Amino acid sequence: MSRPNTHFNANRQKLVELSSELFLKNGYENTSVNDILKAAGISKGAMYHYFTSKEDILDAVVDYAMILQGEQINAIVSDPNLSALEKLEKLLFSDTKPREEIMPVVQLMQTGSKSLIYYITKEEAKKRSIPVFTSVIKQGIEEGVFETKYPDQASGFIYTAGQEMFFSARSKEEAKTNAKAFLEFLQRALNMKANAAEKLRETFYKVFL
Repeated sequence: MSRPNTHFNANRQKLVELSSELFLKNGYENTSVNDILKAAGISKGAMYHYFTSKEDILDAVVDYAMILQGEQINAIVSDPNLSALEKLEKLLFSDTKPREEIMPVVQLMQTGSKSLIYYITKEEAKKRSIPVFTSVIKQGIEEGVFETKYPDQASGFIYTAGQEMFFSARSKEEAKTNAKAFLEFLQRALNMKANAAEKLRETFYKVFL
């Protein structure tokens, strides 16, 4: 059995991280292959040893960010000691900071950039996150704290509304209003039991208001 080429993986990862920083700073469209080569201190031939094109690097940047983010999310969802409500709180309102390696992509998401990487990251995050919310909602239904006949659709609506709350506000006051509207929508979308709604409200107000 052949051993993994750790040197290859380390060099490839360096390119991914440097490219992520350049895409954030200059925009994907304004970052050339030469910019990446200069930052990495390698030749074009060396780059093609790891990636076939700038588009290939973009895919790797997005995938890496999603993998790291997924590790944090899966740790929450797979925890057998957490109720559905606790998982939902941690997914939506956690004060856990994103891992340092994916901060460039997180910052990009928060800028509302019109760069291609922004749209690709946004769609990829949505595709990977909605099934997570679905599993939590289904657990909540089993536990008797949520009630909906459409958990798959509800998770999609909640995710979209959450993105709107976090990224559309242009002032602190607008952010607070968005947060209150999202909380009301969330409680109604899941038809939460009174005690669950109250507990969620307490956590929500501590974080946002």
